[in-house]
Amino acid sequence: MYKAHLERTIFPVIVAITGVALILQLLGVFLPYWYKIRDNDYGLWMSRTCNPDCNYVWYSDSASDIRGVLESDTLMINCGFQTTVLILGLIGIIASLIQLAKRSSTPLIKGYMHTVFFTSTLLAGFIAETGILLFVSDADAFSLKGFCHIFPAIAGFLWLSAAVISCVLCRYQAYDDEDTIVHPVSSSSTRF
Repeated sequence: MYKAHLERTIFPVIVAITGVALILQLLGVFLPYWYKIRDNDYGLWMSRTCNPDCNYVWYSDSASDIRGVLESDTLMINCGFQTTVLILGLIGIIASLIQLAKRSSTPLIKGYMHTVFFTSTLLAGFIAETGILLFVSDADAFSLKGFCHIFPAIAGFLWLSAAVISCVLCRYQAYDDEDTIVHPVSSSSTRF
């Protein structure tokens, strides 16, 4: 009974942490402040060029290639990493909302949604942190960095935290029941 109450209390907090991580990841992916060269800012999907006035240009709309401006491919590699993280984060938040809405349904649905949530958030956090470490370790363009890489770094930490907390506190176990308490390890166990 204590575990069920703890899960009902903690899991909405985990969903909120996942939502904040998704918002930070969206900011990091779509703001153009990853690199700063002269008066121009370059992001993962768009750039901001300022001559007399500032214009935001999506890379798909632009005739110029970002690789011609930057000497490093780290931004393009990180674009792939962070876009994958964004997709995994969306899967994680959808799975957590389904799990939150169906928390009184069958253990099979709840267990499946928790597995999808845990896997996607763990992968999102790990890939986000890996991409940021690769980006920050690029010594050639270290002096040209903006501030947007901080958002996915915080989001990755939040996703990793949410995955670990949900695995430890909110996982389904076969002996979980609201009315009975069964000890998972008996004193007559011969496992050792």
